[in-house]
Amino acid sequence: MSRFSFFGWLWALVIAATSGAVYSVVVFDGRAPIGAAYAVVIIGLLLVFEQDLVLPRFRLWLMELPTAVYFLMTLILNVATIAVGTFVVGTLLWLFGFLDSWSEAVLPNGGVLIYALSVSALIVFVLRMRDLVGREVFASLLLSRYRRPRPENRVFLLVDLMGSTSYAERFGDLRTQRYLGEFLKTVALSVRRFDGTVDDYIGDAALITWRFEKGIHRSACIRCVLHILEAIQAKQSFWINEFGEVPRLRAALHGGPVIVAEIGLDHRKITYFGDTVNTTARIEGLARELGKDFLISDSLLNQFKSVTFATTERLGSYSLRGKGQSLSVTAISAAQTPP
Repeated sequence: MSRFSFFGWLWALVIAATSGAVYSVVVFDGRAPIGAAYAVVIIGLLLVFEQDLVLPRFRLWLMELPTAVYFLMTLILNVATIAVGTFVVGTLLWLFGFLDSWSEAVLPNGGVLIYALSVSALIVFVLRMRDLVGREVFASLLLSRYRRPRPENRVFLLVDLMGSTSYAERFGDLRTQRYLGEFLKTVALSVRRFDGTVDDYIGDAALITWRFEKGIHRSACIRCVLHILEAIQAKQSFWINEFGEVPRLRAALHGGPVIVAEIGLDHRKITYFGDTVNTTARIEGLARELGKDFLISDSLLNQFKSVTFATTERLGSYSLRGKGQSLSVTAISAAQTPP
């Protein structure tokens, strides 16, 4: 799943240390290094959990809770983390002689506790908002990165659930919605694992994007699709028991230049303009016509040094619906393992 880079961790801990030092000096007229030590350990523990480095399944369970319950549960968890962090760093500072009283070192006074809880509540709120709109989108909106339209090269993946209409006719709309929701959750988990961003859900399909370099790095966009297929196959009994069938998906990958812009007023959104997005949708339509589950444009495939982890089948050039020029495509499937 998505992780902070080394510099991301460094910046986060520097900011934590600075806030702890300033709070220690301004509020308590205390020693800045001690306040910085408490802040680094406590914020570090919170980030370890938030970055899914520990208890990732528990965090996933939290994210699926209603917002009010999520807020309460996460706040309780953060209070426990603050208590553990305070105990650990307080004990170490006392053992090394930086503090005289062990009990005062490990038990924060009322002012510190209120401050820590206030910061924790703010962190919980920000993280919930980020989870609701998406990590990359949240950061882009916060920084107004695309307030003015700007050109970028991006990779786009369109994943479509096959047979959803016939499923609804057999099982009804309510069960179909639960089926679709579970399918899209499976897709989203793989997208997070390979550092992509779910741009939009369109009916029974998901549009996913990467910045171009990130999408082709270690073949992330291709591996993402194969991981979705793996995840579905690994839970066949679950799908059959819960929904009566195992989902089948159709995927299309393409990349190229787009214009990225922030649009809207009451409801703001990062959106992508350009032929690259339309071509991705046309490739998905071609996959339907050819009876293939996963197609990639050759122009994108040629950006990879090798795709030895998958089986490729060059299909040649096709005229895409609504486009005046043809496009070469390749079908991809999981590599066949010898018996």
